[in-house]
Amino acid sequence: MVEQAKRAAPRRRASTRKTSAGRPAPRGAPPTRQARVRQAGRGAFLAALGVCGTAFDQVQGPLKSVESKLKTRRGKMDKLYADLVKRGAKVEQRVRGAIDLPRLNRAARLDKARARFKAFKEAIGARAEA
Repeated sequence: MVEQAKRAAPRRRASTRKTSAGRPAPRGAPPTRQARVRQAGRGAFLAALGVCGTAFDQVQGPLKSVESKLKTRRGKMDKLYADLVKRGAKVEQRVRGAIDLPRLNRAARLDKARARFKAFKEAIGARAEA
């Protein structure tokens, strides 16, 4: 019979009432330990974030000045390179005119050789007739 009474007894439900940790503290009351720990962690996070932001701001000024200097130097470098290419082309033309290298002036050399061969042929032909 005791066993039947134990079986027939209704079971209790779990409590649905909120604990004190879930309820907000009344105004003017000192903060709970959990709230203080949470605030300290948040403060530490915000302090680290502030350090990163300050470092970023301090680096931005010098980086912008370096970037502008690089941009102006890059422009000067491009202009200098173009000037050097023009000067090199002028020097090349002057050298080609001054030196008659076989690779540089082949057509002119062939014309000279043909003229000499023709003159030689005429000279031999004149001797053969005499």
